[in-house]
Amino acid sequence: MYALQSLKMRSPNSSARTSIAPAWHTWCLLAMLALFSALSAYLRMGSATPRVRHVLLFSIVMAFEWLTFAFSIWNSSPVFVSFVARVRRSPRSLPVDILVAFLLSAICFAVAPVVVRLLGSTGWPSLEGMRPHGGLEIAAWVVMALSAGICEETVYRGYLQQQFSGLTGRTGLGVFTQASFFALAHEYQGWKNMVLIFILGCILGAFAVWRKGLRANIIAHAVADILAAF
Repeated sequence: MYALQSLKMRSPNSSARTSIAPAWHTWCLLAMLALFSALSAYLRMGSATPRVRHVLLFSIVMAFEWLTFAFSIWNSSPVFVSFVARVRRSPRSLPVDILVAFLLSAICFAVAPVVVRLLGSTGWPSLEGMRPHGGLEIAAWVVMALSAGICEETVYRGYLQQQFSGLTGRTGLGVFTQASFFALAHEYQGWKNMVLIFILGCILGAFAVWRKGLRANIIAHAVADILAAF
């Protein structure tokens, strides 16, 4: 019945108050994100002394990323599934999305040092402990970065942004809400990084609205995460 009702939605970008999934589904997804944030803090992810070796740590992250990706697609409306599927469609628009991804990356890389300067250069947690060393760790990092680009953009700029935009009837609130959850999911990195991640989440959300899709976001997100290792 829910799937039949969801077919009546005009589009995932519609301002009408509609949802892409039942409320219980969204609560379950948020609980999964909160659980992983707590696990990340326990594993001391991003610190100089993580509790587990890098390859295992990266594997845990990848497993979670794809679990939340699959859950966000499962039991969601066909409209949302179609929205996500646009990533592999329209090959003619791929060059444009690549250019947009470069623009998005440039904006994010320009904003980050400004936020660091405003918040002060001290008190930022070191992420040196996450950097890969050796061929196996670098390969695992690249796969993890690609997974994060696909899965996090689908979950945050896709599912949560579409869900809260639909429920409130306001696209801006959808962007703000998903960016808030995106920042909270990185609570283990400290409040300053959370502020930066929130701002970047808003920028990513705005680009997803502009492009009416996630491909440019995924490319920019994945490339940024890959470069973070070097």
